[in-house]
Amino acid sequence: MNKCKTCKWHKEDPKSNGWEEQGRDCTCPKIREDEGNDSYEDDALVYSYPEGGYFWTGDNFGCIHHEPNPNIIDQIIQDFEDEKRGK
Repeated sequence: MNKCKTCKWHKEDPKSNGWEEQGRDCTCPKIREDEGNDSYEDDALVYSYPEGGYFWTGDNFGCIHHEPNPNIIDQIIQDFEDEKRGK
């Protein structure tokens, strides 16, 4: 399964209290706080107690809603190629 560290939804919170070293906020619209709606998609994760929170995920958490972050994928590929060349 793909991990959050390579996902476009895995974002650093500029108001973070230091957790950014261990993970990031998940900004995927399928993973959210309750908005008072009575219907949700069958693949959503909804926190049903609205209090202005967010979902924090560790870099190695995996999710079916993973969407590759092209900037991170390119960097991983470059690092791998550099390592193969001995740089």
